[in-house]
Amino acid sequence: MIAIGTSSGTVRAVPSEADPAGAVRYRLTGAASGTVHVTATSSPARWDRFDAVRASLGSASARELPAEPLVRSGGRAYQGNTLRVLAYSADVPWGWQGPMSLLDTDDRPAPEQASQTLTAILRACASNYAARSDFPSLQHAARRHDTPQLLKWLDAMISHTERTQTRWLAEAETHRAQAARSQAAWWTLAAGTPTARTRFPGPREPGPPSRVPPEVGRDQHAHSRGREPPSDGSSGRSTRG
Repeated sequence: MIAIGTSSGTVRAVPSEADPAGAVRYRLTGAASGTVHVTATSSPARWDRFDAVRASLGSASARELPAEPLVRSGGRAYQGNTLRVLAYSADVPWGWQGPMSLLDTDDRPAPEQASQTLTAILRACASNYAARSDFPSLQHAARRHDTPQLLKWLDAMISHTERTQTRWLAEAETHRAQAARSQAAWWTLAAGTPTARTRFPGPREPGPPSRVPPEVGRDQHAHSRGREPPSDGSSGRSTRG
């Protein structure tokens, strides 16, 4: 049994015997009740390396429905999981992933105190599992159990990627053909072929000569003879007194 100090009080966790898949179930009593399911799992960075530990509230994995009683804290039942990455120390942030999706049965996020309590429980159970003397054999059992599912997932992922790549290549070829047609059409317009020449209006036809008013012509004639035109509008003839 391990005693876990939490913000909600002390929680006692009793581990079960490991099952054929290498999983251990921790039965909780005290400030929280329910079952924590802990097993070795693949690394987030390397799917083929089982150097991580996953602790889940009431379920074997995030892909399965809860198989054991959900952990209850503060009168509400919760589900979620955390991942211990063994390649790093437990004292650094990247030594853990999660907890993820700490939700109650109504999909409501856990309050702060309940979240702290559940996080402490998950991490304590994961650390206890990783420190077991038979951990290497648990890793081997988990690898044998999960490898067929991982290979099926990998095959599906590769098939999906290949289909996506084929579709993108076909779309790229279509776009290249459309671009070639658009370029040819542009050059046709730029060359000004008769079928695509843009018609612009020609030069304006010359109109009749404008008529100059008499007084303007008279002023211009007087200016050409060196005389200033009269400013009072008279004919410019001198008058004798």
